[in-house]
Amino acid sequence: MTRLLQCLGPTSQRKTIKLRGLTKSRFPPQLCHAITVMVSSRSRFTYPYRSTRCQTATGPLNRGVFRVAGQDASNRWSTVPSLGYQDFMTKAASSSYISRIRAALPSLHPSERRLADTILSFPGEIASYSATELALLANVSNATVTRFVRRLGYESFDQARQAARAAQQTGAAVFRVSVPDQGPESALMAQIAQGRQNVESSFAAITLAEIDELAESILKAERVWILGFRTSQAFALYLGTQIGQIVPNVTLLPQVGQTLAESLSSISAKDVVIVFALRRTVRELPALCRELRLSPALTALVSDVPPDPGEDSSLLETELAPRWRLRIQTAAPGPLFNHNAVLMLCHILATRTLERSGLAGRKRLLMIEGLHDSLDEF
Repeated sequence: MTRLLQCLGPTSQRKTIKLRGLTKSRFPPQLCHAITVMVSSRSRFTYPYRSTRCQTATGPLNRGVFRVAGQDASNRWSTVPSLGYQDFMTKAASSSYISRIRAALPSLHPSERRLADTILSFPGEIASYSATELALLANVSNATVTRFVRRLGYESFDQARQAARAAQQTGAAVFRVSVPDQGPESALMAQIAQGRQNVESSFAAITLAEIDELAESILKAERVWILGFRTSQAFALYLGTQIGQIVPNVTLLPQVGQTLAESLSSISAKDVVIVFALRRTVRELPALCRELRLSPALTALVSDVPPDPGEDSSLLETELAPRWRLRIQTAAPGPLFNHNAVLMLCHILATRTLERSGLAGRKRLLMIEGLHDSLDEF
């Protein structure tokens, strides 16, 4: 029940919600009683879920009727989607621990609030601290830390720390910010050293034969599609600009004003698709990779997403099954990923494409240069 109340969210005024028309055989008994929740003092109760039908172990639940008692609710009956116990639990379990902290803030004890503020200042630190170290950092007791993580819905501090580590792996910069422990000069040298190591580690696993094979396929393709979201799009644009000087038909995805489906429908068997999948990847990317795998084109994946523990391939590699799997290292001593190796790969691939293009590539470069002069662009 505690987690159920958290799912409904923190607010400033107590109201009562009564459930009617849900039998014990079709709904968990503890949810069939009137429950007290905190709701905001608005003119109506805002139901926080969108699903109109849900499936639990006891079968599908149809729409139910909730009554919100209180002056602000005008004592009116309103029909809203019924929500099963599993839906409440799933929502709580799937939310990030930062979301859980923010949702719990208004109802926290002062010492728990102090702990929450400490974590929100450096959310990634919880992944490396023990419960005792975190308690000392926030000037609270170990018991406060235990109560706090349980209030968030975790069974133990270790489980909360695992959630923080998982959040770090997604690539969100906020989870990678830490308390500086070195001066600016030392930090600069650490960044340079890490960038060099990323390049060396990446190209220890990527062979020149792979790059040349991809370059040759680019030269033979009717069209080259280069896809990337967020940070990945910057590198997709860079690579597209470079090889666009050599081959005539290069398209960057997603295109402004178009859906992906409109572009994917044009991919043919003589095309090459290069997917940049750098953290933090968007939610729809696995499904997009799955669709590209079904297309007749040759595909390449440039990614820094590591395989899951015990697995040989990442989810994106499994969904796309690319002809060329180019794994890149982007480790960094700071909160932002170091993309030196990504840029190096783009540079080498474009260079090898130009070198292998021969006379045709040089003629295209000369034609482009002539147009620059005619248009007085430089």
